[in-house]
Amino acid sequence: MAMDKLGLKNMNDVMGDLFESKDGVDVTFIVHEKELQAHKWILTSRSAVFKAMLEGPMAPEDQRHKISDPKITFEDFQRFLKFLYIDKCEQNLDKSQIKALIHLGCLYDVLILVEKYTDQIKFCFLSCNDTYEYAKMSQEYLPATSKLLQKCVETLVIHHFDAPLAFQKDDGTLEWISSELVMEIIKRRSQDGMISEDAVFKKVCVTVGLKREWVARNLRQKSHYF
Repeated sequence: MAMDKLGLKNMNDVMGDLFESKDGVDVTFIVHEKELQAHKWILTSRSAVFKAMLEGPMAPEDQRHKISDPKITFEDFQRFLKFLYIDKCEQNLDKSQIKALIHLGCLYDVLILVEKYTDQIKFCFLSCNDTYEYAKMSQEYLPATSKLLQKCVETLVIHHFDAPLAFQKDDGTLEWISSELVMEIIKRRSQDGMISEDAVFKKVCVTVGLKREWVARNLRQKSHYF
């Protein structure tokens, strides 16, 4: 008699198969015009936001929900829902994909996802630019991302302290880090004796000078059009 293969599977495998098979799904998300189905009982058991969204008085009778979040793709939302089933992070994701998942974890109050994907980031190998981007994002979602912010600040001080206080965005423009992040560097790391406030002050002065040069250079370039 053949052994039942289902009886050999662990819970993660069973839940993963359930997510893929869509057997018994009762809720549909339309994410950027593409449909993605799921099980309401799983989502509501993992997220208070989903519970209110799917079971609250404003929930549509047909349980079809349009998601038009510009910060995510269809694939991002699909990964997010799959995490709710199997409680495991997908490996080898790039920066934009991890940022999208952390954004979704904060938005839908799935803080275990935020923590697990924060732990997955290899901070010691991050460029200064990527660390600044993660730090900026972490400031937007505090206190849920306090661990991410702390790790970013540590990485900036230990590995990138000589870098300017600015980063290049995906569109090529330069963005200067916030005064709040500078204060976090001072507050969190000077207490450990790794840097002094004088050292940070000198760094800020140098950066301000670089910023003035950058602004002046851009003004000179634009002056050719007038």
